[in-house]
Amino acid sequence: MKELTNNGIGTNVKRADPILTTDEEAMWDSGVFNCNTSNGLTNIVFFYNCKLFGFRALDEHKQLDASQFRISVDTIGNKLLHYTGRLCKNVQGGLNNRNVDVKRITQKSDPTNPRCLVTIYEKYLSLIPREGRFYRKPLPHKANDGSIRFSVQPIGINTLSSKMKELFKAAGISTTDRNITNHSGKVTCCTTLSMPDFPIQL
Repeated sequence: MKELTNNGIGTNVKRADPILTTDEEAMWDSGVFNCNTSNGLTNIVFFYNCKLFGFRALDEHKQLDASQFRISVDTIGNKLLHYTGRLCKNVQGGLNNRNVDVKRITQKSDPTNPRCLVTIYEKYLSLIPREGRFYRKPLPHKANDGSIRFSVQPIGINTLSSKMKELFKAAGISTTDRNITNHSGKVTCCTTLSMPDFPIQL
Protein backbone atom coordinates (compact mmCIF):
# COMPACT_ATOMS: atom_id res chain seq x y z
CA MET A 1 0.00 0.00 0.00
CA LYS A 2 2.85 2.38 0.83
CA GLU A 3 4.46 1.66 -2.55
CA LEU A 4 1.19 2.31 -4.41
CA THR A 5 0.63 5.54 -2.51
CA ASN A 6 4.19 6.62 -3.25
CA ASN A 7 3.46 6.03 -6.94
CA GLY A 8 0.38 8.23 -6.76
CA ILE A 9 -2.21 5.44 -6.83
CA GLY A 10 -5.30 6.35 -4.83
CA THR A 11 -4.11 9.83 -3.87
CA ASN A 12 -6.58 11.68 -6.10
CA VAL A 13 -10.01 11.04 -4.61
CA LYS A 14 -12.92 11.82 -6.92
CA ARG A 15 -15.29 14.15 -5.08
CA ALA A 16 -18.62 15.65 -6.06
CA ASP A 17 -18.50 19.33 -6.98
CA PRO A 18 -20.90 21.84 -5.40
CA ILE A 19 -23.82 23.39 -7.27
CA LEU A 20 -23.36 27.07 -8.06
CA THR A 21 -25.95 29.81 -7.62
CA THR A 22 -25.82 30.34 -11.39
CA ASP A 23 -26.67 26.66 -11.91
CA GLU A 24 -29.72 27.01 -9.69
CA GLU A 25 -30.89 30.15 -11.48
CA ALA A 26 -30.47 28.40 -14.83
CA MET A 27 -32.78 25.62 -13.59
CA TRP A 28 -35.51 28.18 -12.92
CA ASP A 29 -34.90 30.24 -16.06
CA SER A 30 -34.93 27.20 -18.35
CA GLY A 31 -38.21 25.88 -16.94
CA VAL A 32 -36.63 22.73 -15.49
CA PHE A 33 -38.00 24.05 -12.19
CA ASN A 34 -41.68 24.78 -12.75
CA CYS A 35 -44.34 24.90 -10.04
CA ASN A 36 -47.12 24.45 -12.60
CA THR A 37 -46.13 21.05 -14.01
CA SER A 38 -45.78 17.69 -12.30
CA ASN A 39 -42.31 17.12 -13.76
CA GLY A 40 -41.12 20.62 -12.84
CA LEU A 41 -42.48 20.25 -9.31
CA THR A 42 -40.71 16.91 -8.90
CA ASN A 43 -37.44 18.48 -10.06
CA ILE A 44 -37.79 21.24 -7.47
CA VAL A 45 -38.40 19.01 -4.46
CA PHE A 46 -35.61 16.61 -5.51
CA PHE A 47 -33.10 19.44 -5.91
CA TYR A 48 -33.92 21.11 -2.61
CA ASN A 49 -34.02 17.81 -0.75
CA CYS A 50 -30.35 17.63 -1.77
CA LYS A 51 -29.42 21.25 -1.17
CA LEU A 52 -31.44 22.20 1.91
CA PHE A 53 -31.94 18.89 3.68
CA GLY A 54 -28.53 17.46 2.77
CA PHE A 55 -29.69 14.17 1.28
CA ARG A 56 -27.00 11.67 0.33
CA ALA A 57 -26.46 10.19 -3.11
CA LEU A 58 -29.31 7.66 -3.12
CA ASP A 59 -30.12 5.99 0.20
CA GLU A 60 -32.16 8.83 1.71
CA HIS A 61 -33.95 9.48 -1.59
CA LYS A 62 -35.09 5.91 -2.21
CA GLN A 63 -36.24 5.42 1.41
CA LEU A 64 -37.92 8.82 1.73
CA ASP A 65 -41.52 8.67 2.95
CA ALA A 66 -44.04 11.46 2.49
CA SER A 67 -44.87 11.30 6.21
CA GLN A 68 -41.37 12.57 7.02
CA PHE A 69 -42.53 16.05 5.95
CA ARG A 70 -45.21 18.06 7.72
CA ILE A 71 -46.48 21.63 7.61
CA SER A 72 -47.27 23.63 10.74
CA VAL A 73 -48.05 27.24 11.62
CA ASP A 74 -46.17 29.18 14.31
CA THR A 75 -47.64 31.63 16.83
CA ILE A 76 -47.46 34.59 14.44
CA GLY A 77 -48.97 32.78 11.47
CA ASN A 78 -45.85 31.77 9.54
CA LYS A 79 -45.97 28.35 7.89
CA LEU A 80 -43.13 25.97 8.70
CA LEU A 81 -41.93 22.93 6.79
CA HIS A 82 -40.54 20.19 9.04
CA TYR A 83 -38.40 17.29 7.87
CA THR A 84 -37.55 14.38 10.18
CA GLY A 85 -34.91 11.93 9.03
CA ARG A 86 -34.75 8.21 9.65
CA LEU A 87 -32.04 5.60 9.29
CA CYS A 88 -29.13 6.70 7.12
CA LYS A 89 -25.41 6.14 6.75
CA ASN A 90 -24.55 7.90 10.02
CA VAL A 91 -27.63 6.80 12.01
CA GLN A 92 -28.15 3.05 11.71
CA GLY A 93 -30.44 2.71 14.74
CA GLY A 94 -28.18 0.28 16.65
CA LEU A 95 -26.93 0.53 20.21
CA ASN A 96 -24.02 2.72 19.14
CA ASN A 97 -26.47 5.32 17.78
CA ARG A 98 -28.81 5.58 20.75
CA ASN A 99 -27.41 9.00 21.63
CA VAL A 100 -27.38 10.23 18.02
CA ASP A 101 -30.56 12.05 17.04
CA VAL A 102 -32.00 11.75 13.56
CA LYS A 103 -31.85 14.72 11.23
CA ARG A 104 -34.51 17.34 12.09
CA ILE A 105 -34.71 20.44 9.87
CA THR A 106 -37.29 23.22 9.75
CA GLN A 107 -37.72 25.65 6.86
CA LYS A 108 -39.61 28.90 7.44
CA SER A 109 -41.97 30.31 4.83
CA ASP A 110 -41.42 33.62 3.05
CA PRO A 111 -44.73 34.95 1.63
CA THR A 112 -42.85 37.66 -0.31
CA ASN A 113 -40.83 35.07 -2.25
CA PRO A 114 -42.57 33.60 -5.33
CA ARG A 115 -40.22 30.63 -4.96
CA CYS A 116 -41.08 30.05 -1.30
CA LEU A 117 -40.14 26.43 -0.68
CA VAL A 118 -42.67 25.90 2.09
CA THR A 119 -45.43 26.82 -0.37
CA ILE A 120 -43.91 24.60 -3.06
CA TYR A 121 -43.54 21.58 -0.77
CA GLU A 122 -47.05 22.10 0.59
CA LYS A 123 -48.36 21.99 -2.99
CA TYR A 124 -46.40 18.84 -3.83
CA LEU A 125 -47.48 17.08 -0.62
CA SER A 126 -51.13 17.89 -1.37
CA LEU A 127 -50.84 16.04 -4.70
CA ILE A 128 -49.36 12.75 -3.43
CA PRO A 129 -50.47 10.29 -0.72
CA ARG A 130 -49.46 11.43 2.76
CA GLU A 131 -47.80 8.09 3.46
CA GLY A 132 -45.60 5.91 1.30
CA ARG A 133 -42.90 6.77 -1.21
CA PHE A 134 -42.27 10.50 -1.53
CA TYR A 135 -41.26 10.51 -5.20
CA ARG A 136 -44.18 9.59 -7.48
CA LYS A 137 -44.04 9.41 -11.27
CA PRO A 138 -45.24 12.69 -12.87
CA LEU A 139 -48.24 12.41 -15.19
CA PRO A 140 -49.33 14.71 -18.05
CA HIS A 141 -51.90 17.38 -17.24
CA LYS A 142 -55.55 16.53 -17.58
CA ALA A 143 -56.84 17.73 -20.94
CA ASN A 144 -59.98 19.32 -19.51
CA ASP A 145 -58.62 21.37 -16.62
CA GLY A 146 -54.80 21.19 -16.84
CA SER A 147 -54.45 19.98 -13.26
CA ILE A 148 -51.16 18.57 -11.99
CA ARG A 149 -51.20 14.80 -11.48
CA PHE A 150 -48.91 12.09 -10.14
CA SER A 151 -49.06 8.33 -10.53
CA VAL A 152 -49.44 5.99 -7.58
CA GLN A 153 -46.25 4.36 -8.90
CA PRO A 154 -43.01 5.60 -7.32
CA ILE A 155 -40.10 6.91 -9.37
CA GLY A 156 -37.59 4.14 -10.02
CA ILE A 157 -34.24 3.88 -8.27
CA ASN A 158 -32.29 4.14 -11.55
CA THR A 159 -34.02 7.44 -12.34
CA LEU A 160 -33.31 8.80 -8.86
CA SER A 161 -29.66 7.74 -8.96
CA SER A 162 -28.88 9.99 -11.97
CA LYS A 163 -31.46 12.71 -11.32
CA MET A 164 -29.06 15.60 -10.65
CA LYS A 165 -27.13 14.97 -13.86
CA GLU A 166 -30.40 14.87 -15.79
CA LEU A 167 -31.44 18.23 -14.31
CA PHE A 168 -28.20 19.82 -15.48
CA LYS A 169 -28.58 18.29 -18.93
CA ALA A 170 -32.21 19.44 -19.26
CA ALA A 171 -31.24 22.98 -18.27
CA GLY A 172 -28.37 23.03 -20.79
CA ILE A 173 -25.71 23.51 -18.10
CA SER A 174 -22.27 22.28 -19.06
CA THR A 175 -20.67 19.80 -16.64
CA THR A 176 -17.33 19.68 -18.45
CA ASP A 177 -14.52 19.36 -15.87
CA ARG A 178 -17.14 19.12 -13.11
CA ASN A 179 -18.24 16.03 -11.18
CA ILE A 180 -21.95 16.65 -10.71
CA THR A 181 -23.82 13.90 -8.87
CA ASN A 182 -26.74 13.69 -6.45
CA HIS A 183 -24.16 14.13 -3.69
CA SER A 184 -23.38 17.61 -5.08
CA GLY A 185 -26.44 18.89 -3.23
CA LYS A 186 -25.08 17.78 0.14
CA VAL A 187 -21.68 19.26 -0.74
CA THR A 188 -23.43 22.55 -1.53
CA CYS A 189 -25.34 22.42 1.77
CA CYS A 190 -22.13 21.91 3.78
CA THR A 191 -20.22 24.52 1.77
CA THR A 192 -22.98 27.09 2.34
CA LEU A 193 -23.02 26.45 6.09
CA SER A 194 -19.25 26.83 6.32
CA MET A 195 -19.33 30.33 4.83
CA PRO A 196 -21.08 32.16 7.73
CA ASP A 197 -18.65 30.50 10.20
CA PHE A 198 -21.04 27.88 11.55
CA PRO A 199 -19.27 25.62 14.08
CA ILE A 200 -17.76 22.65 12.22
CA GLN A 201 -19.45 20.24 14.68
CA LEU A 202 -22.85 21.60 13.62
